[in-house]
Amino acid sequence: MEIEKLIKHMRKEAQDYRAGRTLGRAFADAEDVLDEATTALGKLQAELERVRVERDAYKVYFMDVSSKPDCNTCEKKGCEYRPRVGDTVRANCPLYSGPEKEE
Repeated sequence: MEIEKLIKHMRKEAQDYRAGRTLGRAFADAEDVLDEATTALGKLQAELERVRVERDAYKVYFMDVSSKPDCNTCEKKGCEYRPRVGDTVRANCPLYSGPEKEE
């Protein structure tokens, strides 16, 4: 991943600066700036991973809910709980009546 490569590069730059292996640095505290930047990038990467995990959890939940029967597939067209246009449908309703199976 690009972020990991950037973090490694910035850490190496900070170590090189501390060891005196770099020339012509304009700021005396360049290693501190690099360290803070790598720390911030690490925190952002951890937050991104947390958000990805949360997104995947919502995706699983949505797929589960959308696979269950709802008012749109119910045979009871005059049901008192049937939503009006634009309202939220009841997912996995206990009053659901599916199509009759032919024997």
